[in-house]
Amino acid sequence: MRAILICLAFVITTKANADVSSDIASLGLTGAREALETLPDPATDEQFALAGVLFLETIERAYQARWTYGMSGATLPLPMFQGNLPPNPEPEAFQPETVRNITTTFVTDLAQVTGRLDAIPEDADPAVSLALPDLWFDANVNGQRDDGEGLVDIVLPLVMSRFELRRFNEARAENPDAPDPRSATIRFDKADLHWLAAYAQVLQGVGELVLAFDPTDEIEKVLTSRAAFAAQFANMHGDDPLGQVVRDLRERNPDMTDAEAARLTAMLQGGNNPVRQFADPVDIASIVIETLRHQPDPQRIARARDHLVAMVGHNRDFWQALALETDNTAEWIPNPNQTAALGIELPGEIGPAWLDVLTDLERTLNGDLLVPFWRFAPGFGIDLDAYVRDPSPIAIVEWAQGAAALPYARPGEVVGTDSWRAFSRLVRGQTGLFVILLN
Repeated sequence: MRAILICLAFVITTKANADVSSDIASLGLTGAREALETLPDPATDEQFALAGVLFLETIERAYQARWTYGMSGATLPLPMFQGNLPPNPEPEAFQPETVRNITTTFVTDLAQVTGRLDAIPEDADPAVSLALPDLWFDANVNGQRDDGEGLVDIVLPLVMSRFELRRFNEARAENPDAPDPRSATIRFDKADLHWLAAYAQVLQGVGELVLAFDPTDEIEKVLTSRAAFAAQFANMHGDDPLGQVVRDLRERNPDMTDAEAARLTAMLQGGNNPVRQFADPVDIASIVIETLRHQPDPQRIARARDHLVAMVGHNRDFWQALALETDNTAEWIPNPNQTAALGIELPGEIGPAWLDVLTDLERTLNGDLLVPFWRFAPGFGIDLDAYVRDPSPIAIVEWAQGAAALPYARPGEVVGTDSWRAFSRLVRGQTGLFVILLN
């Protein structure tokens, strides 16, 4: 009877997990969430699944807002504004407050994810299986899956280099059974619950920093100036300035093919449209530099620090839980005795090495270690805890020169680079990949 009950529990758990993945594939993230929210007495597996779906839906909402305003390509250097989306042929006019609104919703949604994860009992052992090909984002808000909306299509290029992707392709050509991140099924378990909690915390921290400085005014200046630049073209070339520019170029370059003219038109429309986008690197630099000159909101700065410190704590819980695992079932991030379902090889000592990096970060955020500064005497550094308690604008030139850093200077132990260098050596130059993977 005990064996029968164990088998029955396994079947029920497997069915529940499979339903989440298939529901996302057929109903989208919103439909899958609604199905989970209607369960009268959800098990911990289903609670974990709901938190995971909410996390993905948070990303989807940010993508949908970007698509609405024509921000299909990577624009601002922030997580919610990265990843290439399908183009929107008729975007709405981009507004100065758009970035603030997207970020506010992003932070609010992530707080719900954190709340769902915190509600799962500590002694629970949840597990949810997701097939990566099933996961997609309804970026263009039409309720159906279109080309370029798969999670793998959007996210994989952000976390893996072209070299890594090429290596996977070569390995699969030689061995069809080789792990393939584009078709993998992942079983997320108790350790991965802490991984997800850590990711939700770090993204909330980034969002709070954006809102603390608020780029709205600087975006408005850029949009106003770009409209003035476009008016100059319009005065010269009438109602179709970009089209006329391309036609003029073709007259001067009769060898230009139709395909080349189409590419040029697309480039001009993507980079020089002052209302729909601000993807020009000079505009982005202007927005970032001038936004940092704002007086930041001290409460949001403090919350950002708290989220990052919480991220470190969840990482410790993750590696502790991971070390206790004895199975080897479709692992997301494996321990030394497991295999990653994605096929990524992790060095055996990567956990302790990464925790050393995060411990340095935590101590620096709390003011126990100081940030080195090139003009300070040996044994002096910048106290980040002092900055959190009394934040000031970050004028790039003044900080680089040092005058703006002096109010936060004090003697003490300065954070070194030993842990970071050890981690970089361990991952053999794939630092970016593993930082994104491990958070």
